[in-house]
Amino acid sequence: MKLLRLIYFSLFHSHLQYCIIDWGRAYKTVIRPVQVLQNRILKYVTFSKRTSRANNIFKLLKILKVSGLYQLNLEKFMYRYNADILPSSFNNFFQNYTAYMIMPQDNKFQEIIITNVLELIMVKNAAICWSCCMGFHFQ
Repeated sequence: MKLLRLIYFSLFHSHLQYCIIDWGRAYKTVIRPVQVLQNRILKYVTFSKRTSRANNIFKLLKILKVSGLYQLNLEKFMYRYNADILPSSFNNFFQNYTAYMIMPQDNKFQEIIITNVLELIMVKNAAICWSCCMGFHFQ
């Protein structure tokens, strides 16, 4: 199995990984052909049948799919940004700003002040989850 992983990583994974933070957030219609190609290559590398399930191969070789690879690289980038270990050109990559958002809390609405983009993403995701459960929609 180590040799199969080595073949996959040397021939395909490096191309897949290149600039994935930029292209990995594309529409599913763009990502789908790349995922199909990744599945096909893994089947070739492992000498699996074309009709076999690719999920089993991913688990066996402990390889991430395209979406997982994008998520991992994005999280590594954000960790490095928050830890201040990226090059100085990224210092002002995210602009701080103040925004206000009304959030439900204990069946009441509370105003939350958001000071940066990361907080907005976390709060907005919480609002979306809450609105899905309660049947409300936040904009």
